[in-house]
Amino acid sequence: MKATSYVLISLFSVIALASCGGGGSTSGGSTTSSLSFPLQSGIKASVEQGASIDFTVTGTCSGTANIVSSTPISSTFEGIAAISSAGATTLNFTNCTPSSISGTATEYFDSNYVPLGTIKSDGEYGIYMAPPVIPVSVKVGDSGIIGTKTFYADNTKTLITGQEVISYVIEPDTANTAILNMIYKSYNSRGILTSTEQDRSRIMADGTLNPISADIQFANGSTTHLVLQVTPDTTAPTVLSTNPTSSSATVTPAATLTATFSEAMDPATVTTVEFILKNGATPVSGTVTYGGRTATFTPATFLTPSTVYTAMITMSVKDLAGNAMSSNYSWSFMTTAPDVMPPKVLSTSPADSASAVAINSVITATFSEAMDPATVTTAEFGLKNGTTPVSGTVTYSGATANFTPAAPLTNGTLYTATITAGVKDSAGNAMSLPYTWSFTGDGKISVLNFTVVDAEYSKSLEKIVMVSSVPGNQLHLYNPVTNSDTAVPLNLTPTSVAVSPDGLFAAVGHNAWISYVDLSTATLIKTLPVTADVFDIILAGNDYVYAFPRIDQWVQIHSINILSGIEVLSGGRSIRAGTKAKLHPGGAAIYGANNGLSPADIEKYDISGGAPVFLYDSPYHGDYAMCGDLWMSGDGFRIFTRCGNVFNATSLQATDMTYGGALQNLGLVRHLSHSPAIGKLTVIPDNSWNTTIADTEIWVFGYNFLTFEQSIKLPHFVVGNNQYAGHGRFVFYNSNGSKTFILLQADATSGMLYDYGIVTY
Repeated sequence: MKATSYVLISLFSVIALASCGGGGSTSGGSTTSSLSFPLQSGIKASVEQGASIDFTVTGTCSGTANIVSSTPISSTFEGIAAISSAGATTLNFTNCTPSSISGTATEYFDSNYVPLGTIKSDGEYGIYMAPPVIPVSVKVGDSGIIGTKTFYADNTKTLITGQEVISYVIEPDTANTAILNMIYKSYNSRGILTSTEQDRSRIMADGTLNPISADIQFANGSTTHLVLQVTPDTTAPTVLSTNPTSSSATVTPAATLTATFSEAMDPATVTTVEFILKNGATPVSGTVTYGGRTATFTPATFLTPSTVYTAMITMSVKDLAGNAMSSNYSWSFMTTAPDVMPPKVLSTSPADSASAVAINSVITATFSEAMDPATVTTAEFGLKNGTTPVSGTVTYSGATANFTPAAPLTNGTLYTATITAGVKDSAGNAMSLPYTWSFTGDGKISVLNFTVVDAEYSKSLEKIVMVSSVPGNQLHLYNPVTNSDTAVPLNLTPTSVAVSPDGLFAAVGHNAWISYVDLSTATLIKTLPVTADVFDIILAGNDYVYAFPRIDQWVQIHSINILSGIEVLSGGRSIRAGTKAKLHPGGAAIYGANNGLSPADIEKYDISGGAPVFLYDSPYHGDYAMCGDLWMSGDGFRIFTRCGNVFNATSLQATDMTYGGALQNLGLVRHLSHSPAIGKLTVIPDNSWNTTIADTEIWVFGYNFLTFEQSIKLPHFVVGNNQYAGHGRFVFYNSNGSKTFILLQADATSGMLYDYGIVTY
């Protein structure tokens, strides 16, 4: 074993074993430790350091195995920033056919090293339906479920190939260690168990993970059973590279030193005793940190210009198996001449004189060189509205300073940002002059000349589709970028509107009628009769419109064939009148949220055959509040309910509509939009018994872990010299997630005849 790593987990999920296929044993005489072991930080450290691990194989087949994982790099997964580690698995057998099997895969993690998903070399695509839960710390006897990963044939996520359920058990070992037993149960697309893998690692008091073995048992009639034991590491570590490199003469006085090893090291042996820097014979004071196979020496003060320094890694450093380096490693370098050039601001965001700047923007300034972070604070980087300072925080990284306002900026207001001459570079040189620039915040309301009954968004046309009854019965195609509107006359008062999956057609519900509109030509094509007062409506991409009745308590879904006009009622169990419905992005199913029942529930209807059929409701009946409305995520993986609880959407009844978390600190949802392109949710909160102003702001959440990121106060309507609160009604992302459109209504006290407007962020 050249290094240890968390890659032992799900060791052989990247390959398929055929006609080859023992048991991992616990340590004898184990002792139950009373310690708490830091699991999260241990996993992070093991992923960071990468690995190359050798095994002996026994069981159905005999031979050897090797896994290699790279140190992580910056990447993206599902449209968001991620960290990835590439891994390869190879098995060589002496008594099985085939004699050699190999496979590769890339694992993706968020910034906290919580797993996000897997992409295998054959294109198979694995993603967690809900964020996995890895405990911060564990004790002997602890156990639990970490998460469920769903696998698809490819990244289009249209064909499910199976699922993997991951759990853990902490077993006794010694007074200072424990055994981390990770269990992976793999199921095929029909929910049948196909294999169980148990990966065992020893976890130390500091979180260090040392792989021990893997036990792989195939199910469903297979006799394949493999046991893998880690081969002891007897190889001495070496220094692979350093920064600065040996003999470099271009090292800045502000430099830090790094040394990267050939394998993961014991952090307890990488300290200022083993990592030394000298100016001649004089030791240089500093601190040493270690992570990801790399040791870093940070001098306590800047180095002296034009001076030769010698660094050394002593042979006292050891790898995790206790092997020491065979000899000391030394290198020398020279610092550059003194820096006397003052720094300057190269660029800013927003740019000088920019207009329509998003009111939730972070203000940034990028310098010509590295700065002294101690001089980049709110005292040197400020923002003003006229002469009034704007409260905020300042951070600095690389060569960029960021000013984050404590609250969203005011719409249509001129702001001035200033970097004072008090900022200094790493050599202590101050800027020659202050740097100032100005910009204007966006967010003004565009007032509509009609009221709004219902609204949806066409991403192919990039327009908001609304229906109104005042001043007339109309469907409106509204471009929120140009604020231009095209109205299509309707024959009857509208009750609801739905846009087709391709965004080119709309269906409008009425009492006993449905209008069908071509959005690309803004033309009413036909009006179809339906035997219901339409409360909600779905337009699928299968030539059917689905009407959900307003009254009559227990009813059926009315499906109307657009071409023939023939109406068919749904099969299976009845639904509750007043059900709110949403089309699954896959196009083969509708999810509904019933109203007027206690407890409220959500349910699923199959429309793959045209006429709808009731399938089943959620497995919960009062356990999680639903509250009578729901929204689908753009990728089809999640269902968001009005009470803020979130449920998984899958093609398997066993996992469909199962609980998947909740929107952090949110009470009720008025409306919601998800952008898969940027991995964000924007939510309009709704009012409850104790508030009437929850809907006067929007909340932004990260999609993967449903974590709250920020709130933005909605602007006021201005009538004469008076201002009236804007209450959010609908929210939509455009197709690439670069803009958010809020449809809002003026407070009832405004007295406005046309009291709806649109604001863009």
